[in-house]
Amino acid sequence: MKEQYPDLPVVFGKTVYNFVETVRRKYNLNKEGLSKRVYEKMPDTPYGEYAQMDFGESRMPTYRDDFVKVYFFVMVMSRSKQKFVYFSCTPFTSALAVYAHELAFAYFGGKPRRIIYDQDKVLLVRENLGDLILTRTFRAFVNEQHFQPVFCRPADPESKGKVENVVKYVKRNFLAGRTFNSLEVLNTEVLQWLEKTGNGKIHGTTRLVPAEEFEIERKYLLPYYGEPVPPQRRAERVSCPQGQYGTVPDQLLQCTLQHL
Repeated sequence: MKEQYPDLPVVFGKTVYNFVETVRRKYNLNKEGLSKRVYEKMPDTPYGEYAQMDFGESRMPTYRDDFVKVYFFVMVMSRSKQKFVYFSCTPFTSALAVYAHELAFAYFGGKPRRIIYDQDKVLLVRENLGDLILTRTFRAFVNEQHFQPVFCRPADPESKGKVENVVKYVKRNFLAGRTFNSLEVLNTEVLQWLEKTGNGKIHGTTRLVPAEEFEIERKYLLPYYGEPVPPQRRAERVSCPQGQYGTVPDQLLQCTLQHL
């Protein structure tokens, strides 16, 4: 449109899309020549350039014939496929997601330049005419750590396939058949699983061992000089306008049991 009408005022792409879709529905106009997405093998991403992150959740049996719902954070380095997983007994908030990021950076010994995300309300307030507005907590963290967040199109998991596969991998390999003891034990167990299996065995696609490939990728990561701070301690550092310190509930202490 801009090529045909140089004087056209600024119009957001989403506005044009919505108008065209309205016209199509009104006049029953089908999209001609619409073909399925074409897949092809993409070249390997540079070392240290990209990671991908997502959330998952699952129910676990306990030793008391109950079930507990657990939530988890996964991050995978796009080149080496080195993975990190962190569990919580409460849904992730922006503050808890930031803490999980810092745990991942500490685990990797550095951070990538870009991280790919879903458009999740934990990280985003809303979409404003095509612009993505980060939550205040996550925006402050991004500015502090100097990495670039990249958000996928809504409801398009195929554009972020690596980490979607890791979520399934955690459910089917690590969690399957496992009984919940405590959150502390679960997070210890998942680190052991990552060392032996998740990062220690040959990857099904690359045919390389992620941990060995990561020894190369580690050298290309940006340095991480921080220290992971749990949400409650982080909040205590922030002064309220009245001069009093604010806290948030500890996200890590108690899980809600679901009786059979």
